[in-house]
Amino acid sequence: MHADELNLALTEKYGHPVYHYHLHIVALPVVEKQVLCSKRCKNPALVGTVKETIQQGSHSKKWKSQRVTDKDGKTSFLPSYRILQDEFFRHMQESGFTDFVWGERGSDAQHLSSLEYQIKQDAERLKEIQKSTECHPLIKNDTTRRT
Repeated sequence: MHADELNLALTEKYGHPVYHYHLHIVALPVVEKQVLCSKRCKNPALVGTVKETIQQGSHSKKWKSQRVTDKDGKTSFLPSYRILQDEFFRHMQESGFTDFVWGERGSDAQHLSSLEYQIKQDAERLKEIQKSTECHPLIKNDTTRRT
């Protein structure tokens, strides 16, 4: 886990630097592969039997995608790595790590860059400040200019 981005809103609120912490996880699906004795085996009775079972990095053909049907009855394949991500998230939730945030399935929301996200957050903070100053009796939003 590391922090590489200053959270401007919380820094301003608490008066000291507060960073966005996030965690990068690299997961490699692993499958068990059975290695069979080949025709070149010295003992003909062992040909085709399991020689050993090894752990191997999974490829999509070995870790098949599941068929899913949407609301309209349309059938498609669910990407196998999405299944891995879903299972990992569920495992973390069940293990007590309930602070993980997971996006909504089927959402068409775009990933924002750090700068775009900060601009959006600042715009929301500005709206809240403007709303609070409108209600304040000592602050008048006088738009006319005195000369």
